[in-house]
Amino acid sequence: MKQKNWLPIQIKKALSLSQKIDHSFSGISINSRTLKKNNLFLPLKGKNHDAHKYVCEAFKKGASLSLANIEGYKKFKLDKFKKKIILVKNVFSSLHQLASYSRKEIKGEMVAITGSVGKTSVKEALSFILNDKNKIQSTTGNFNNLIGMPINLANFHNEIDISILELGMNKKGEIKKLSNICKPDIGLITKISNAHIGNFNSLKDIALAKSEIFFGMSKLGIAIINKNDPYHFLLQQIIKNLGIKNVITFGFSKKCDIRLINFKYKNKNSCKVFSEVLGKKVNFHLNNLGDHWIENSLAIISVIAALNKNVDSYIKRISKFVAFKGRGEILNIQYKKKKITLIDDSYNSSPESLKASIIFLNRLGSKKRKICVLGDMFELGIFSKQFHLQIKKILKDNKISNVYTIGKEMKNLFNSSDIDLVLGIESRGFLFGISLAVDWNLPFGLVRKKGKLPHTTFQIEYELEYGTDTFQIHTDSLEYGSKIAIIDDLLATGGTISAIEDLVKNFILENEVINGNIIFNSF
Repeated sequence: MKQKNWLPIQIKKALSLSQKIDHSFSGISINSRTLKKNNLFLPLKGKNHDAHKYVCEAFKKGASLSLANIEGYKKFKLDKFKKKIILVKNVFSSLHQLASYSRKEIKGEMVAITGSVGKTSVKEALSFILNDKNKIQSTTGNFNNLIGMPINLANFHNEIDISILELGMNKKGEIKKLSNICKPDIGLITKISNAHIGNFNSLKDIALAKSEIFFGMSKLGIAIINKNDPYHFLLQQIIKNLGIKNVITFGFSKKCDIRLINFKYKNKNSCKVFSEVLGKKVNFHLNNLGDHWIENSLAIISVIAALNKNVDSYIKRISKFVAFKGRGEILNIQYKKKKITLIDDSYNSSPESLKASIIFLNRLGSKKRKICVLGDMFELGIFSKQFHLQIKKILKDNKISNVYTIGKEMKNLFNSSDIDLVLGIESRGFLFGISLAVDWNLPFGLVRKKGKLPHTTFQIEYELEYGTDTFQIHTDSLEYGSKIAIIDDLLATGGTISAIEDLVKNFILENEVINGNIIFNSF
């Protein structure tokens, strides 16, 4: 979609200017490197740098206009661009003014989405589904903060059927500001969870912060909430206090307006969902799998219903929607005559989304080998260790075959009380392995290439891209029933780790040890 064109008269009204404006602009940019011709450049000032220093570069790239505060204007000697610069008290506040003015001119329905998880996925799926029969515009990527959302809104066109905005936050009060700017007709909270809890004191505080999405709505608006959330009663009370009478609830309870009846995984690529929408049975297929996507689909249906669209007609398109990279994307890979299904849910993982992915992985079939590669979950603050440790039980309950971890926080899954021995793989695995063994006060074992260990060894041959190689381990390194952490410096194709895994397993089997309960781990 082309960027919105702003005329001089609109600029003057939006920013309450008295000065004459000779130039129009098309689109807004805060980055001189990615700026497009005829853009308005916004030189924002941060803690460490002042973007006023890039105004000259922005004009060289083809910017039509630039805002500037008086301090930056003088400091960087911008008087030579006088005719193309609009002086304002605060560039950041001016961005919000432009966005607010743009909102007043936009026709059609305004949908705002927030939540701890699922907001970007729901936004993308909704845009795809509704675009079939409507003119749609939505947030670019995940530009959802106090800078990104106003830029999106200021770039939105007027003659559009449905506009969809994603609202994010780092602290209390931010969503309220965004809601007051975009003034949603429909406000959706996808789910309240512990994502970003490091910035808050409790789950209740997160729920209160997310509820701010309703503060910019009129009393005629429609609020949509997830009844699976533990604080849905609190959200409903807030909505009532705001005077918003139209509420749609979704979830698994029979009391929900949009509810899940049942679901059935047909295979690893398809799931049939049975739902009830305002008393009517609605069935559909999902190709984005996992319990979190089932919950997402209920949120999507709720918005479609709030827009007074025919749910049966629209929801069929959800089977054609494919999740983008890092958000539940399913890849089918052929490797050495073996078929491997890879689920990529790596984008900004949270305790809730990681749990859902592990549960889904378990549902792919009891006889299949299941492997998890887990990186750190961020923005959990003082609760980080607690939530990382909780993943351990989920992994065990869902019978995951192997677990590989990357990152400092995921190390908590394999603390010293769970491990008897650290094995380091030649040669940089020694550096990390020894450090870890010292930290955990555990013995350390060496895994080396053939002929480098002095005493009696056990060995395994493994395939390289061109030929084979052999790893050896001292026979006295392993005790029967040991819990072992295998440490390497890099996980690329997984060939080395897999070979060492087989080495340890074969050693145990050869020594008639049943169920050695070995933990495989790579940092």
